Amino acid sequence: MEKPPSLATQDTSQEEENRWLVHSELFEQIVSHVTEQQSLLALCLSSRTLHYVAQRKLYSAVTTLRKKDQHALFLATIIQNPRLARQVQDYHCYSVFSLGDFSGPPPLESLVHQGFVAMKNLKALTFRESSGQPCAEILDRDNGATFQLTKLDWGSHSEGEYIRKVLVQQASTLRELSLNCTDTITFPQEACPHLDYLAGNYYTLKALLSGRCVTRLVWDPDLFDPIHRDDFRAMLGNVKMEVNRIHTMTLVGYFGRPRLDDLSGFFTGLEILELVGLHDAEEIYLLELFPSLREVVLSPIPVSSAYLISFEQRQRIVGSLFERCRHLLLLDMIQENLNVPRDQYMYQRWERGKETPSLIPIKDALDARFY
Repeated sequence: MEKPPSLATQDTSQEEENRWLVHSELFEQIVSHVTEQQSLLALCLSSRTLHYVAQRKLYSAVTTLRKKDQHALFLATIIQNPRLARQVQDYHCYSVFSLGDFSGPPPLESLVHQGFVAMKNLKALTFRESSGQPCAEILDRDNGATFQLTKLDWGSHSEGEYIRKVLVQQASTLRELSLNCTDTITFPQEACPHLDYLAGNYYTLKALLSGRCVTRLVWDPDLFDPIHRDDFRAMLGNVKMEVNRIHTMTLVGYFGRPRLDDLSGFFTGLEILELVGLHDAEEIYLLELFPSLREVVLSPIPVSSAYLISFEQRQRIVGSLFERCRHLLLLDMIQENLNVPRDQYMYQRWERGKETPSLIPIKDALDARFY
């Protein structure tokens, strides 16, 4: 009769097996580097050990859902499963419901509201809904949403009382805000007092810069913004201390943005600037009005294919600019060919002391600095 293995032999065998076990902490580190959604879905289905790790990563950032049926399925899932809902920290909602008729809320609008109530740990929200019409009521804590946001990118315009109320409710945690305001709205000082990043139109800047320590600014004019130099300078004069604290700015040119000389005497602490479009080729020389500039990015207006600075002009203009702006170290300019998706744009990087530029992808020109 064969003898059973001794306890010592069993212990040795167990130790040998344990040598080849991968600890769950290591799985978490590996899965944290997986970004492709289909790969995360596959990991969820591959094993019980990987399931929860991959599921947590998959639900932590829900930012790519575009089809209504997929979005409805996601919302229904988290509403029925509070554990999954609590894992959502970053959520993008892009036009998955319409205004509908006046007989009641569209089904998806109701789902989105229930989803907000369920996402108790949500930290970052990007919202583009209702054809841009006011709908901030959906975020009101009195209607059930209890999350505390650090970032809000709100795409609905003409908001009134509800967005004011929401910003006060989110005051203790909100650090980044994107919002377009009308000329009638005002905010109390207790609304988002800790803002570091602000993006919006003229009226957003007018309403929210005062008394806040914003260091990163996106000035994105809309069709209803003032277009006169005196208006720009009057608004900036009221918040001169605040704008001189800003070190990174994007100045967007889709509509009527200020010329750089309209801003002279302000933004004295500005170090990094992205200009989206130029009024004319000569405007680039006005960069010398900002004495602290170290890095400049020239980006195109997507709806325009015009190039105000041709390849033939660039070396001469860049050389002259480095002479005029003594602290300028880098100048990134979009390549001429825009017949590719935006995420494939390439930029020329001109550096002080080098005669020829290098090529860098858009993520190196923009993402690390501005987003």
